[in-house]
Amino acid sequence: MFRLELDVTDLADARFVVSPLHEVVGSFWPVYTGCGSRAHRPWARQVRAIGGIDHELLASLVSLRGWMPDFVAPPPVTARPSITSQLAQVRAAEPGKVAADVLAVYGSAALPPCLKELIDNPAELRDRVAGALERYWSLAIAPYWPHVRIRLEADLLHRGLQLAYRGPGTTFGELDPRIRWRDSAIAVDIIRQWRRQVPVAGRGLRLVPSCFTPWPQLPIDIDDPPVLGYPARGTAVLWHHARPAPPAVSRALLGRSRARLLSILDEPASTTELAGRLGVTPSAVSQHLQVLAAAGLVTRARAGRAVLYQRTETGTQLTGPGPSAPR
Repeated sequence: MFRLELDVTDLADARFVVSPLHEVVGSFWPVYTGCGSRAHRPWARQVRAIGGIDHELLASLVSLRGWMPDFVAPPPVTARPSITSQLAQVRAAEPGKVAADVLAVYGSAALPPCLKELIDNPAELRDRVAGALERYWSLAIAPYWPHVRIRLEADLLHRGLQLAYRGPGTTFGELDPRIRWRDSAIAVDIIRQWRRQVPVAGRGLRLVPSCFTPWPQLPIDIDDPPVLGYPARGTAVLWHHARPAPPAVSRALLGRSRARLLSILDEPASTTELAGRLGVTPSAVSQHLQVLAAAGLVTRARAGRAVLYQRTETGTQLTGPGPSAPR
């Protein structure tokens, strides 16, 4: 069990973050171990059949004890990091840390052959892993990322509202049954043979939802900045979506302006932000959003003083062609 100790400053600095790389690493559970939601199984089967991915190397990152090296998913440094910036963090990892992380997750167990031959050259191992992660992202995650990201952003909106109205105790306690809020600390019930106190101590706690990870995730090295991954809400229906309509259909139904507005709502945004991106007045955007909301194509939620709008599942189906759900 890990116990993340937070003071008032740590609470104020805690952030919910959408992380593409953490989603890549979290997806290794259903793809390479079969753990997680049954809804992922058809997709995981497709991924394992994709050529051009170094499946042997990526699968070896998941040890028999169910742990993964910390360097493959470094802490996000921004609220919405790009996969490019996160892979750059992996490539910048110190070789000594790469080797230490791999040995920590395997302990006394024998390393798989692909890790054993590279462990004495951790810089090469790091670069091979970074390249494999990049290839995996482009072939296995990127085609579905817009849909996955909507799920993650919806989770963040829910947590933000919960934090505002019900406080940190309820918010942290409802992330997952294995996460509890006790005496100004977050108790995470993983790796039960350990009892580790982790002072956040101004290092910034990042909370990262994942559509793929089946249980809470934390860095094994308590000296690393704390990143708490947890299963996102709505994962069971991740793949329950129809193929989106062609753009011409959405323009015919909605008109060019509303179709364009709907297409850029990949993530929550305010009226003012949308007006700036479209080069129109906030009042014009507000009128279009009212129509789209009445049609069930967007939802809105208050975050502090701002009102954020986001596409619904129905709205996503009208934004353009995309990959069919796995079968």
